[in-house]
Parts: sequence; C-alpha cells; structure tokens
Amino acid sequence: PARVHIQESVFAGVWRVVHTLGDGAVRDTLQVAAVPSVLRQVAREDGAREQRPSAALPPELVNVPSLLIELQDQRRSWRPGQSAHVVNLSLLPLTAQDIAYIDDRLGTGRVLMLSRGYGNCRITNCCVHHTWRVVYYNSQDAVILNSIEVTDMPEVACAAREDLVDTLGRLQEV
Repeated sequence: PARVHIQESVFAGVWRVVHTLGDGAVRDTLQVAAVPSVLRQVAREDGAREQRPSAALPPELVNVPSLLIELQDQRRSWRPGQSAHVVNLSLLPLTAQDIAYIDDRLGTGRVLMLSRGYGNCRITNCCVHHTWRVVYYNSQDAVILNSIEVTDMPEVACAAREDLVDTLGRLQEV
C-alpha cells in the first residue's frame, strides 16, 4: 500500500504531497488547496468500511449510548456545506472508559494531522462517515479540549480563505 506524507509549506494552503508506492516509487507533488484532496479521499474510504459488531455496553457507561445516537443522527443528516456539529467531550461527565468505548465504536482511520498553529492539535478521522476526533493539547502536552466533529473536514485542519488570498499575493510577489 502507498504511504503519503504531507507537509504544508511556508505558504498557507501550499502543500507538498509525497506518495511512496508499494514498489518504492515516489510521486512528489505540490497542491494548492485548503487541505490536500487525498485526506478527504482517505477519510471517505475509511468511513465506507464495514463496521464491526458493537461490543456489549458495560453497565457503568451511562452517558455513552445517547452520545453515540446523537453522533449517528448527525451523520445521517449531515450535508456538504453544513456547519460542523461539535461534541465537546471535555465538558461532559465521561470517564476514561467512556472515551475508550466511544473511540472503539467510532474506530480510528488512517488520517492523522498535527497542527501547531495555536498550540498543538491532533486531528484524526474515524471509521464512520464525516466524523473526526479533534484534540488540543497545552504546552505540557495535557489535553485541554477533546471533541468529536461531524463534518467533511474540521475547520482547524484547513488553510483559511484569508490565508489562501494572502498566499496568492505572496506568490505573485515571489
């Protein structure tokens, strides 16, 4: 299978995308976009995978069923262009076991992004359609915000429109 390494350049929205194929061949390209298209493609593929049967819900996980139903309902009704539905897990009365069960049910996809714009942020896709885990860390690497977003791509992963306009101007100067 191919491996893909992506790095944003010093210009916001200009991405170096390096595909290393199974036979060792390398395809090295530049892409100008809010986020590289391969990330959306892989997230769609992961979301289309067959889900494994759910493990029995332990009785101590009282808040988990309603949260999973809320996310499932949001995924069903989500449409392109719609604002993200964000569930802030940090504000909910959830235990480490609750989070582990939710992670197991949603699965972890193949996209992992690290953003260091305003602190550290880890963005991963889930193995269900339009669902992402977005976790922010402080300078001591402690979690300060743990959320699940139902959206095409979390906004924090994308170069902002203003930044893309600025990049265009800077590239024209160069």
